[in-house]
Amino acid sequence: MTRRKLIPKQPLPQTDTVAYDKKQRRQGRYADIIFRAARAWDCMDKFRKDRERNKRYMYGDQWGDPVEYCGRTITEEEYIRMQGNIPLKNNLIRRLARIVIGVYRNQQKTPVCIARDREEQKLGETMSTILEYNNKLNEKKELDARMFEEFLISGLAVQKEVYSMRGGRQDCWTDNVNPNFFFMDGQMNDIRMDDVSIVGELHDITFGQLASAFAKSDADLQRLEDIYKKARNRDILANYIDTFHRNVNDYVSFLQPYDLSLCRVIEVWTQEQRKALWCHDWLEGNAYIDSYDNLKAIRQENATRMEENRMKDAAGNYLLDENGNIRLYMPEEQVPLIEYEYIIENYWYYRFLSPFGDVLEEGESPYAHGEHPYTVKAYPYIDGEIHPFVADIIDQQRYINHYIILNDFIVKASAKGVLVVDESSIPEDMNLEDIAEEWTRFNGVIKLKLKEGAKPPQQLVNNSKVQGLQDMITLQMQLMDDVSGVHGALQGKQASSGTSGVLYQQQANNASTSIIDLLETYSSFLTADAKKKLKNIQQFYDEPMTVKVAGRSAVVRYDPQTMGGIDFDLAITESYDTPVYRALNNELLLQLLNAKQITIEQMLQVGAFPFGDQLLQLIQTQKQELERQQQQMLAAQQQGAAVPPQA
Repeated sequence: MTRRKLIPKQPLPQTDTVAYDKKQRRQGRYADIIFRAARAWDCMDKFRKDRERNKRYMYGDQWGDPVEYCGRTITEEEYIRMQGNIPLKNNLIRRLARIVIGVYRNQQKTPVCIARDREEQKLGETMSTILEYNNKLNEKKELDARMFEEFLISGLAVQKEVYSMRGGRQDCWTDNVNPNFFFMDGQMNDIRMDDVSIVGELHDITFGQLASAFAKSDADLQRLEDIYKKARNRDILANYIDTFHRNVNDYVSFLQPYDLSLCRVIEVWTQEQRKALWCHDWLEGNAYIDSYDNLKAIRQENATRMEENRMKDAAGNYLLDENGNIRLYMPEEQVPLIEYEYIIENYWYYRFLSPFGDVLEEGESPYAHGEHPYTVKAYPYIDGEIHPFVADIIDQQRYINHYIILNDFIVKASAKGVLVVDESSIPEDMNLEDIAEEWTRFNGVIKLKLKEGAKPPQQLVNNSKVQGLQDMITLQMQLMDDVSGVHGALQGKQASSGTSGVLYQQQANNASTSIIDLLETYSSFLTADAKKKLKNIQQFYDEPMTVKVAGRSAVVRYDPQTMGGIDFDLAITESYDTPVYRALNNELLLQLLNAKQITIEQMLQVGAFPFGDQLLQLIQTQKQELERQQQQMLAAQQQGAAVPPQA
């Protein structure tokens, strides 16, 4: 088959979006990038407002919605207080959220690496341990739980995987990203977030932290001081950002931190395009993307390979056949050349900018995975919309609060032990105060002068209730359980008399079916984040290391030469680090030991016994002492000396 070079004969115009943006910069500032990021921020304005409302209801501030009263806007709490009532509430949303978080924590899942080549599965087990080691370093379990709580409130989970210096340690770190300071495309529809073209985050840091991150010389430090003298000036920023919308939270805006002692840094990652070559090297047997600027070098390499295919004598002269043609080692169409094809490559480019667009740092993605460091998951993300768990049960919570206040108002307005005294029966030497005092005193005596038709004092108690009010409250609580999907055994409610343990467990499993979609969506988020962490570990763990995870006796050795190029699949599975699993594992090991299928050293190395490490060390020390004595005995026998009786 004849190979074709797919490079156009006519040169195409320059196609490099980063180079174009640099040409458009004015005085070293990316004004267009700032405005593009601001538009992405504005697209998430409704999301931030909805998240703020959901967060208020989640944590008990459930009377903060605005209402119109006498031509002005006030909160529902202010309106209720103006009516002389107390804004009572019974926060059931928080209770349901804690139950769902408890179900998530009870899953005990962990990421497991699986090598695509089964012969390399041992390396997959090693990488799983390294990944677990890094997760413990980052307290990933706690980070994931708090991010799951955010996932329930806002429906958006965002984590960031970076490689940086923290606390004197250069390592791979995981951060939870506050959605209030996060922005991304507003026109996405892919639930995997593969169609995102801009993503970023707002950072408010001190000037010392700013200088530590971006100052490489005294000139850089002076430049940062000049930039942020203006960036911290509220009046200048007010004139510059008058077209931008502020967030519902007064302390969050796009260009200006609320605390002016801090410096706002805008981190922007954009997907850029440039001309490139899709190459297939038949000699090396690999496919790769190469820079368009290397086209001349590729053609030169192909010409060299064609030249090397021609036979020459010792003097460098071509050898000819009987027809006068140059003799070849192989037919020209079989020479392993580098095939290339013209493409437009997509790649990620980062910029750290000041509020005015000054470039603090920029460059192509430094990560081996070639993407931005953020892992994003929205739920359920239908037509680009987010509908979180908490938002579904706010209406039921509002109904319950209204009924509680109504019941409180009725109770306060009803008669509660009102004393009624006939005025004609009051004697001349007593007044109403005296009668009220004697009425409430133990063994009190009231002197009355009853005239004809007069009535003695009596106490009125009105037990008035709105018909069906209690039933409505019960109904709304049941609806809240049904709407949220958290009900019955899943809430840990006591089973009815006669219910077996197996049946109760089955009821709990059936109840969890209603939230399994929520849990599995979050598991896919953790899987995607673990894949980025895995790529970072393979890229930046460039020195051999020995790792021992707390709670495990096994020690693994990481070698970047063998682990760096392995292609791993990754899955989130049930963790083996649970009390139940450890008990079953220890029981199986004891059975194998009794059957003499394993040694006690093997049992202690694999098992999880509280005294395992100490006992294993004692056994190994004893074996070393025995080996030393045996060597001494053998040496004495070889020299013909008498062997000591103790030997």
